[in-house]
Amino acid sequence: MSMNDELENDLYEFRLDSDCLDELRQLIKHIAGNVLPDYKVVQALRSGINRYLEVIAKLPREYDFGGYLEAFMTCCQNLGIGQSCFSVTDQTVDQLINEVRRYCRTDVFRETVRIERREADTRLKEYIQYIDGLFDMNDRIIVLRLDLGYRKAHSGSVTLEIALEDMNRLLRNRRANQLFNGNIGYVIKAEYGVERRIHFHVLMFFNGSSRQGTSHVNHARQIGEYWCEVITKGWGDYWNCNRQVKDFEQKGRCGIGLIHWNDTHLRQNLQKYVLAYLCKVDQGFRPRHRTKSRMMRRGALPQMRSVKRGRPRIGV
Repeated sequence: MSMNDELENDLYEFRLDSDCLDELRQLIKHIAGNVLPDYKVVQALRSGINRYLEVIAKLPREYDFGGYLEAFMTCCQNLGIGQSCFSVTDQTVDQLINEVRRYCRTDVFRETVRIERREADTRLKEYIQYIDGLFDMNDRIIVLRLDLGYRKAHSGSVTLEIALEDMNRLLRNRRANQLFNGNIGYVIKAEYGVERRIHFHVLMFFNGSSRQGTSHVNHARQIGEYWCEVITKGWGDYWNCNRQVKDFEQKGRCGIGLIHWNDTHLRQNLQKYVLAYLCKVDQGFRPRHRTKSRMMRRGALPQMRSVKRGRPRIGV
């Protein structure tokens, strides 16, 4: 196994715990949104409760992980349920479900969820406009999608301040590094994984008229290696989503790689399956006491160049 494969596999391991959190969010969302929980939801919570408690216990309380996970953690605390419990009975889970239903009917919780949804919707609209603006000024764009994080041995030592400064350094270094020639924009979101802790979902946009679009997989790999070797000085790891482009194509969900301005299908996929995933409310986390941290950001949209009326688009 190559060093690159080892790094990518190392990062992939944490997704099992992340999947567990996603499942728990969906269960709590169902319980909160229905008068009575479905039998399958009750059974899923009963069978997975010890695993959910184990994963929840790994989340640092210095961060807020969104309405539904926070509701679960608050209700567990109210009932004295924690990872230290040797075994959680079905009766205890039923009590927990009732507590979750009660808590999720409170005005405080409903307002929290309403604000989260509004912010997510506003953010998605803003970022769609940003990407549309890039296509207005470029005939074809190469879209790279990476996860940039830290190796398991070092992730516990990386604070949010360190991670954000590493990302700032990567963005600053674009100006003097040929690896980023033709870079016209980016979208970056910070997330917290249970095992890998702080990491970033990254979209990089490059001018497809100045770079070779068919080399997007290798280009993403080079940026991942640059993050690992230069920016984080050996502490980093990455996941190259462009390596999976064939899988995405088979599923009809490909929204990365080389995209022409008039390829409606790929542009819609970019919005629906790539950008929407980054903007979705369930994926967020934020510091409880540092409201100015930029957990999601994008590049500035350049001024629209003057174009003669009727100028034909090229590169198609």
